[in-house]
Amino acid sequence: AFSSGVTPYVNGQPWGRGGQAKDRDTQGLVEFRNGAGDVLWWFNLPRSWDADENEQLGTFRFKKKGNSRYVSHRVPLSFVQGAVYPLMVDVTIDEQVGVSADDGERNEQPWFTDTISYANHGYWSYKRHGWARFTGISGLSGATIDVAYATPNVDSVIGSPDVDLFAEDAAAPPAPTNGADYDGKPRTAAFTNWSPGSISGWQNSPSIVGVVQELADSYDPSAIQLLPTGNNTSGTHRFVWRQYDSGSSFAPKLHIEYTAGGGSQTISPTGIASLEAFGGHTVLPGPVTLLPGAIPSAEAFGSAIVSGGVVVILPTGIASLEAFGAAILTPGPVTISPTG
Repeated sequence: AFSSGVTPYVNGQPWGRGGQAKDRDTQGLVEFRNGAGDVLWWFNLPRSWDADENEQLGTFRFKKKGNSRYVSHRVPLSFVQGAVYPLMVDVTIDEQVGVSADDGERNEQPWFTDTISYANHGYWSYKRHGWARFTGISGLSGATIDVAYATPNVDSVIGSPDVDLFAEDAAAPPAPTNGADYDGKPRTAAFTNWSPGSISGWQNSPSIVGVVQELADSYDPSAIQLLPTGNNTSGTHRFVWRQYDSGSSFAPKLHIEYTAGGGSQTISPTGIASLEAFGGHTVLPGPVTLLPGAIPSAEAFGSAIVSGGVVVILPTGIASLEAFGAAILTPGPVTISPTG
């Protein structure tokens, strides 16, 4: 079920209650709106990719059964069968600040508020900073970040504000509750400078790939909290972002596109670990430990070439040259992603 007072819109039409609850398929836009018609959040298009970057647009199916409502992402069987594995489903994140306390302003007066409609970044009598917290993050652990940027709704730019975009260095950062809490937030080593010209409305920041990549390399983030930090030290230099409290649909947004990573794996076959056991497996970056529990023969992993990774091989059977056949082992971590 979805939240009280919220209605899904599928291709611009309401769905989910009364006569609107018929099964519906779409390859298009899905939004969740409140009673005033404001878009609170949305689904990205149902896309999938394989390891060769072949892309497939799938289908969202909305279905009601009893008092429950379901949405599924349907991928054509032909694409699944013909894909070069690993197969990645919807590796795009689009999030928006969802509650009042998840954005706000801090200045060095000192002053702190999480209920402001327009937050300043830069300098205006004092240095001014802010935050924007995005929840619902998943799938980034070990991923390669391809695209990432923030999208605030800019009210105005006055003077020449000089702002650095950091993120809080944490897996699940909570929103700050007071000035001291904000000041104590650990920041990522990576940051992106944003010194805007005369802009207004929805604006994409310069790339923050380095910032998000640092988080993906360190954690499996479930929330990302951006910390725009003013650098100006005098004058009037204001980079003004609309906040959740100016209208929820105007709250800052975050966009991320990534290539899913493979974390550490232990493969412990209990039978004949042949080429058929793992199909046309793909070798990708990431540490792996191989612990065959049966016949570690030339057939163990077929004609796999293991390269670019540190490999720990602890066979419990015949630890001979035949154990892994023509496998080539060179330094560096690897991940074996089986497809069979």
